[in-house]
Amino acid sequence: MTISTNGASAAEPAPALKFLIYGRTGWIGGLLGKLCTAQGIPYAYGAGRLEHRAQLEADVDEVKPTHVFNAAGVTGRPNVDWCETHKVETIRANVCGTLTLADVCRGRGLVLINYATGCIFEYDAEHTLGSGVGFKEEDTPNFVGSFYSKTKAMVEELLKNYENVCTLRVRMPISSDLSNPRNFITKITRYDKVVDIPNSMTILDELLPISIEMAKRNLTGIWNFTNPGVVSHNEILEMYRDYIDPSFSWKNFNLEEQAKVFSKEYSEIYLNQFLANDIFVLAHAEDPYASASPNHDVDDRSICTKDHRVKLRMGSDGRAQITTNWYDLVKDAHMSVGEMAVFEFDRDDDDAFFIMLASNVKMGGPVKA
Repeated sequence: MTISTNGASAAEPAPALKFLIYGRTGWIGGLLGKLCTAQGIPYAYGAGRLEHRAQLEADVDEVKPTHVFNAAGVTGRPNVDWCETHKVETIRANVCGTLTLADVCRGRGLVLINYATGCIFEYDAEHTLGSGVGFKEEDTPNFVGSFYSKTKAMVEELLKNYENVCTLRVRMPISSDLSNPRNFITKITRYDKVVDIPNSMTILDELLPISIEMAKRNLTGIWNFTNPGVVSHNEILEMYRDYIDPSFSWKNFNLEEQAKVFSKEYSEIYLNQFLANDIFVLAHAEDPYASASPNHDVDDRSICTKDHRVKLRMGSDGRAQITTNWYDLVKDAHMSVGEMAVFEFDRDDDDAFFIMLASNVKMGGPVKA
């Protein structure tokens, strides 16, 4: 394996460029393709999944790229809270997948431009709010407030061992396309309230072309891929009001209030995405606590028997939990041994979540409830 990193010699002839890009359906991946087209650089999008080595190797063999760009990964929909309830999927993409791609590229002598995140730091005693002291490339990530950030910090540390990888820490990306929901400007204009904190930000219109230039020069290592200085949420919203929508207004809240809202949003995301499907409960003779998938037994046994509804409450980790065990749930549904009940999720006019008994069937055929 031969690989030139951190700046090819000026005496070396520049090879004909061809890029292999991962993240076709993503925001950055899509913009990269447009930039390559504008610059006349041949490129192809990878068809393989990051966690499948054989698929990545097949992509490289077919495309025969000079450089590989990774703009793929899991960020979560509608936001990173999704990662809290899909930890294995997040690890598979953000850690296993990224490492596999880096390893494949290293084996083929290819530089990998990896679009990472700067959301792995928070203000601390050495980097206080308003001090102007920022984090450097060699600083160790100190933010572990989300599982998404944990995986990103984890893979960044491991990628330090790959001399062929260029890690670009993207932070709160902004572009001129205000119609894109991933645009940080667009995103915060849709919030009911925002926290006004200065942050480093990445203006993609300016910096994505630079990442292509960095690839041409075979630069590697960790880079804080942000524009100079910091911008606060209020400053962005003020400019949005002044230049885009004069009628726009917003409200601020503090970090404590934000934490409460995020906890509620996390609970709603958990219900809407993880518990969106019907749940099947089967009554077993040998197990009075009927098996269920998923199973969220808690100590609170209060139950609302009207319409066979079971209230949910928020647990200490922010997840929505059933406020009765499955035994009471099955008993209230008048289930006998061998019968299976189907429960679905809904919410009432007060926005409280409920589980509704949708049907009651017996193994091998339906029975009356």
